[in-house]
Amino acid sequence: MDVWMIVLVTLIVVAVIFGGNVLLRRHYTKKIVIAMSQEDYDGFFKVLDSSGCKLILRPSEREMMRLSAYLTLGKAKDIEEQLQLMLHMRLKKKERAAVATRGFYYYVEAKNRRKANDMIKIVEENGAPGSAKELKMIASVLLRKEAKYIKEFQSYYDNAKADEQRGMFAYLLGLQYSYIDDEKNTSRYLKEAQQLMKGTPYEEVIRDLLKERKKNR
Repeated sequence: MDVWMIVLVTLIVVAVIFGGNVLLRRHYTKKIVIAMSQEDYDGFFKVLDSSGCKLILRPSEREMMRLSAYLTLGKAKDIEEQLQLMLHMRLKKKERAAVATRGFYYYVEAKNRRKANDMIKIVEENGAPGSAKELKMIASVLLRKEAKYIKEFQSYYDNAKADEQRGMFAYLLGLQYSYIDDEKNTSRYLKEAQQLMKGTPYEEVIRDLLKERKKNR
């Protein structure tokens, strides 16, 4: 067979293989997204653990999707086990930092200061330079109840584009002002945060906080 014909056949075979992989990846990704959007978690895990999905998606991709599902379901035992599984997998540094970041926010919600700090250390070791800075700031406000980052969060708040993002920064500002008994700014930022984060779990948290402060005046 002519050399150029061999090259052409090889290129065609490679295109078929990789083209097929792209199509299969789209197929399984679509099935996963549909199952998640319909909150069909049995269907989601069935697709995720299918032999076809294992063939197409890398283990780190599948396990990150599994972690997302457990976080959505709020299954503490499964979340803990999944985080440990993933942090002991052979991952790229960027992937390890991403897992630790998800773990950090989970432990902040759970008010587990020690484990949140463990996640920050992993991000510091594996993430981009400075990637742990914001996590440290959030831990300072939410876990240690410090008012050390008013200036930084004010800047984030001023430059935020999305309402929910602006609302979160307003919440973090309101909390810090509450720690230093600045009632005017506490009320201002918490009320704005409540409005901007309407329909999220934070709306109720902020409402309860405002009620508590009003009762204690």
